[in-house]
Amino acid sequence: MVERGTMTDIDLFGLKGAHVVITGASGGIGLAVVGLFKELGTKISAQGNRQTSLLPKSESVNAIKADATNEAEVEAFYKEACTKFGSPDVLIGMDPSNALFMKFVMGFSKKRRCQLPI
Repeated sequence: MVERGTMTDIDLFGLKGAHVVITGASGGIGLAVVGLFKELGTKISAQGNRQTSLLPKSESVNAIKADATNEAEVEAFYKEACTKFGSPDVLIGMDPSNALFMKFVMGFSKKRRCQLPI
């Protein structure tokens, strides 16, 4: 019988140490996604426009409160995320209909570096 380990024991998806940006992470499914990626051993920049105190506290999770509809707050979020963990490897938008997030995604897919296209 094979002993099963946790996801951190086996780098199942090859994401250990990757920088993951998650928007809409302050509750519900977004909060669960943060927990999953934390267990996978990633560095997480988590944005929430509500209370971020529910997010797990650790060296690998940078919880940032930012209103996703406020351009200045979105820009500040990405600057802080990039300063703490460098350019993101993975972007997860729990509310991908947000135009500012989509602008960042478009810039990320072209440049893959910490630079806002807005």
